[in-house]
Amino acid sequence: MCKKVNVIRKQNVFGENTNVDGVLGLTLVTQPIPVHRDPGSTSTRLKIYQFLASGASLKPSDVLELSPSPRKVKPGIADLADDPSKVEAYMMPFLESAKKTIPEDKQASTPIFLFATAGMRLLSKDQADAILNEVRKLFNDTNKCPFLFEGDNNARIISGKVEAVYSWVTVNFVAGVFASKGSKKSFGSLEMGGGSLQNAWKFNGNNSDVLFLEVAGRNYSIFARSYLGFGQDKARERYLEFLADPRPPCAENSECVVKSPCHNKGFKESLTFGDQESIFEGTAQVKLCRQIIHDIFFLPVTRLSIF
Repeated sequence: MCKKVNVIRKQNVFGENTNVDGVLGLTLVTQPIPVHRDPGSTSTRLKIYQFLASGASLKPSDVLELSPSPRKVKPGIADLADDPSKVEAYMMPFLESAKKTIPEDKQASTPIFLFATAGMRLLSKDQADAILNEVRKLFNDTNKCPFLFEGDNNARIISGKVEAVYSWVTVNFVAGVFASKGSKKSFGSLEMGGGSLQNAWKFNGNNSDVLFLEVAGRNYSIFARSYLGFGQDKARERYLEFLADPRPPCAENSECVVKSPCHNKGFKESLTFGDQESIFEGTAQVKLCRQIIHDIFFLPVTRLSIF
C-alpha cells in the first residue's frame, strides 16, 4: 500500500487509458467527501478527504483530510488467502468507521471502491479471486455496507503501472502542479511500498510503459513502471534468504549464526526460513553490503563467501 495524500475526482480526473475512478485502495467517493482505503502488502489503510472546492484547478488547500478511527489494520488483506471467509470481519471496522464519518444522507450515493496493490498481486489468481469475491459480496450487502457499489470492477487489484501513476499524481498534487491554469514543471515520483517499488515521470515520446491521463483539465503522458518484489519488506526478505541459503556450518546443539553485513553491529535477530532457524548478527560491512545488494537485485546472483 503509501504515506501520502491521494485525490479522487468523479469527473475527468483520470483519463480512459488508466481505466480507474479513484485512487489506490478501498475508496468511498461522495460529494464532497471521499474515503480512501489502501490494502497494500503490509496493512490496509483508511483515509477520508473532503473536497472544499471544485473547478478547473486542483490545489492542496481544496482537500481536507479527516480522521476516521480505525484508519489502519495489520496485516494486509492478502494474509487472508488461506481463509477468505474472514474478509468480512476484517473489513467491517472500516465500514463502521466510514459510516460514522460520512453523513447518513450521503451514504447511499457514495460510491465505494477497493483497489488492492502488491500484497494481492503476489497471490495466486485463485487466492486473490477468493478474497475479492468476499469483498464484493460484502459491498453488495446494503445492510452491512450502505454505500454505492457499482460493480465487480470497483473491487479489484490495480496494475503496478496504475499504482505508479497514482503516486505521480499525489506528488504533483501536493507540490501544487495542478493548482494553476498554466503549465508548471512537474516532478517525478519514486515510491517504495512493502511489496513493490514504483516510479513515474512526465514523458514526451512513445513507449509501452506510457499512460495517458487528464488531471484538472490538462493532459499528461506519464512513463510509469512497477517492480514487484522490490518493496521494502520483500527486498529485506530476499536479502536475508540469500544470506541463509545455504546455511553456514553449525555445531550440533548450538545456535546457527549468519553474519549480516547490512545490519549495524549489535543487531541480533532470530528468523526462520522454511524449517530452518538462523540467528542473524550485524557486522556493518558497508562495501560488502553494497556488493550483495547489487548482485541480488541488479545482476544474476553469485554466491559470496561472507561467513
